[in-house]
Amino acid sequence: MLIPLRSVSEHMGAKVDWNQQTKQITITKDSTTIKLTINSPKVSVNQSQHL
Repeated sequence: MLIPLRSVSEHMGAKVDWNQQTKQITITKDSTTIKLTINSPKVSVNQSQHL
């Protein structure tokens, strides 16, 4: 299932940034930063990578 990540994240009070060059979205709230890259199964949470 796909969800509108920007609107859901912003509704929860997070800041959302999109980097067109790297195709990466960064979601930040308080001391947590999540980075996702288009077509990648990996996610980075506070600089620690997960599958």
